[in-house]
Amino acid sequence: MGGINLGRLSKYKTNVIPYLEDIKKWRKSGMSEEQISLKLGISYPTLKEYKRKHISFSSVLAIGKEKLVEELEKSLYKSAKGYFVIEEIEEVEEYRGEIKAKTKKHRKWIPPAVGSLLFALKNLEPKKWRDIQEGTEESKREIVLNLSGLPVKMYEPKENNE
Repeated sequence: MGGINLGRLSKYKTNVIPYLEDIKKWRKSGMSEEQISLKLGISYPTLKEYKRKHISFSSVLAIGKEKLVEELEKSLYKSAKGYFVIEEIEEVEEYRGEIKAKTKKHRKWIPPAVGSLLFALKNLEPKKWRDIQEGTEESKREIVLNLSGLPVKMYEPKENNE
């Protein structure tokens, strides 16, 4: 009677191992671990348990996340600096009763996004670019920003002492 126990395969072997490459792609595309657990048909606590028990699974999730973060950082940098895109414009012309479609390409500048600029500056120079500046009363009233070489003055309203 001492035969081999042929019990049920674990969900790790059936629901995770066959999808390791897919999991890396899903993570890279921005899926959360919770979403991945749903897609695999396992609970989120089970996914966390598998991460602790199986280094290969943990590595796949980490690699996918690293690549996503890397792509997002590149995108943020591009957004903060501004960039050119090539736009294709299709024009339809009629000449002697014949309709001809022409595609023209032109280079278009996408200006820097202010939100991306501020986010990057606040992280690169937190003391200089934080929301609340320390300083004298006069420096608190007048804040001078120099964006794109154009000085812009913003004044804090003076208190009314009535």
